[in-house]
Amino acid sequence: MTEITPQVNATCLDLLINEMVPLAIRTTRELKQSYEQAIESLVPQISIKDEDTGDVEILNSELLHSEDVTHKLENCGYSIGIRLSEVLIYKDSQNEILKNLELLNIMKFICRDVWRELYGKQMDNLRTNHRGTFVLIDNAFKTFQRFDSPVDLQDTIYKCKPYLWISSGIIRGVLKSFGVDSLITPEITKFPMVSFNIQTNV
Repeated sequence: MTEITPQVNATCLDLLINEMVPLAIRTTRELKQSYEQAIESLVPQISIKDEDTGDVEILNSELLHSEDVTHKLENCGYSIGIRLSEVLIYKDSQNEILKNLELLNIMKFICRDVWRELYGKQMDNLRTNHRGTFVLIDNAFKTFQRFDSPVDLQDTIYKCKPYLWISSGIIRGVLKSFGVDSLITPEITKFPMVSFNIQTNV
């Protein structure tokens, strides 16, 4: 097997992921306000205010765990996942895992190749019941390395949870690129350990 040279700049990826949750909150808030204004004026105007940018206080927003924010983050990850799998497949078409497209091999591809490309390491554990349900475990999720709330650990976990939806979307996008529909539930099992419970249609 040929060694894959990482093509994702780790710093750029960290900065992108760190900004995705605040951006989703800001756009959700602006859309909500614009919708309310549109009911009155029927002309929505969306703009992000300067004071909303670059402020960690946005993670205290009531929208942090809203369905709209979750949906935006998961969809961004989904788009990344589809494109990333195409790039990895194109770059490493001789990959033994890809020669036998069983669901378990696709999960191994996610755990090994996709995770290494994104986070510089493989997933730490892959479990399955061999009936379409999988659990992927990362013992030290890289996205959480710099997260620490001055309040307490519970507050840190609360503010970190939305970031898992990006990775869930990436996994769902990779699976979809192989024609596998899935439902993914991310969990913070023991900070910074995370797990992704995957239910597939296979």
